Amino acid sequence: MRAVTHPALIVVIVLSALTAACSGGGAPAGAPESSTGSAAPAYPEAYKDLGLPELPGGILTSTGRQTASLRDGLNIRLTTAVPVTDVRRFYSEALAELGWEETPARVLPGAAMAGLEATRDDLRFSATITSMGGSTAVQLSIVQQ
Repeated sequence: MRAVTHPALIVVIVLSALTAACSGGGAPAGAPESSTGSAAPAYPEAYKDLGLPELPGGILTSTGRQTASLRDGLNIRLTTAVPVTDVRRFYSEALAELGWEETPARVLPGAAMAGLEATRDDLRFSATITSMGGSTAVQLSIVQQ
């Protein structure tokens, strides 16, 4: 598979990782549609309804806005002990099996960060996967275009 450099995707990945690291990963105060806190969040119903892949062994740390229309998008954060490249491969293969078309992106072997974007119908799925000192942070976003 040939890797293609897409500068805009690289910028989005870096900014997403920096935002996640600086924000502490929580939702804004008073956001009733967010799930954070002591109880482990569950994948949003809209995510499950689309049959999107759930990372085996992934621990959800927060879920963002959940709307039936997906116009505002879903944001999901999780952590795992699985290496960055294996997480990316999981989502790439699982989405392909579900009929999603992956947008070519640059993937650096052994890198501490990887990204993935895929589309199906009027939906866009993106993942930012980052090595964070012994664990892997995964940020997923699903939005209706």
